[in-house]
Amino acid sequence: LAEASCVEGIKVISVSHLVEVLNEFGVSTKALRSTEIVSAPASLVRENQSLCMSEVRGQAEAVDAAVVAAAGGHHMIMVGTPGSGKTMIAQRMHTLLPDLSQDEAIELAAMRSLVNRPSFDTLDYAAPLEAPHHSASMVSVIGGGSGVPKPGLASLASHGVLFLDEAPEFSTVTIDALRQPLESGDITLSRATATVQYPAKFQLVLAANPCPCGKGQIKTDACQCAERIKARYLAKISGPILDRLDIQLSVRPVSPSVLTAGSTSVETSQQLRSKVTAARQRASTRLGAHGFRLNAHVPGSVLRKVLRINSSSTKILDEALQRGRISMRGYDKCLRLAWTNADLAGRNEPNSSDVAKALWLRGVASQLMLSRG
Repeated sequence: LAEASCVEGIKVISVSHLVEVLNEFGVSTKALRSTEIVSAPASLVRENQSLCMSEVRGQAEAVDAAVVAAAGGHHMIMVGTPGSGKTMIAQRMHTLLPDLSQDEAIELAAMRSLVNRPSFDTLDYAAPLEAPHHSASMVSVIGGGSGVPKPGLASLASHGVLFLDEAPEFSTVTIDALRQPLESGDITLSRATATVQYPAKFQLVLAANPCPCGKGQIKTDACQCAERIKARYLAKISGPILDRLDIQLSVRPVSPSVLTAGSTSVETSQQLRSKVTAARQRASTRLGAHGFRLNAHVPGSVLRKVLRINSSSTKILDEALQRGRISMRGYDKCLRLAWTNADLAGRNEPNSSDVAKALWLRGVASQLMLSRG
């Protein structure tokens, strides 16, 4: 009923028996029960409001990368040892995203209703987070089932975050199945009885250990994994998926003294969300005429021609391209990130520091690509 009342311009009436329907149309019947007029649902207070980015200790740079990802709609992977904070950051990333529009909230409510997760008497405007376990099947993540296929967690994460912790532990089939929604923003499921299309406009966030034992980044002999084992482990994240992750960050361990410190330099999720919202508004104003809302969605041709950045600002990026440190596709990814950095800083155009930061946000890309031999 709450979902039906989200539709504007109609009156929703709750009835418990068909005779009540007749009564509403003026038909006289006996033993009528009272009807209830259902009002529009109130918006729900943000879910998991106890989660706050200010709880993260010693990873200000990684939190900053998460803010950039949220502001620009960039997909992201964090590689680091267990306990470095990458999971904690990813679990709070959805708290940085702006509230959903009414259309987005209704779409999300419809997806939840299809899998028996109704919103009851409230409409949830908070950006969702879905975090399947690495043992999750492809059907549970992508959707499917017998009869009419039902949406999976990728659709339930639409307009929010789909977080895959310990990403290399997921089946290759499951991860590769995300290629279609990452490209198109929807998922098409076909069965003998029906073909359905569900929205899947999520931000993908992956977290991974550097090797099976997780100690590969520690500068000791603690890691006993052979180099071929390390390479094979990270290579479980396929090239086509990795290629869609704009931000590829190495997260270093934090010292115990920092973890136990009573204060933190990280702002609250609410403060960071205000910055993200303002940055998204700047991007939407600039990109609206070109049919885009987020920097992550702008094609390279528009970036390099219509929204061309001053050559003095891209000098470091041009040199990286000439020396073979990045590909042309990587060049475009850096331009997208540079624009997001500028939007967060309130600048009309990226400067050299925005471009340099973009290169840093792509810093682990070479490590992951080298793991493919």
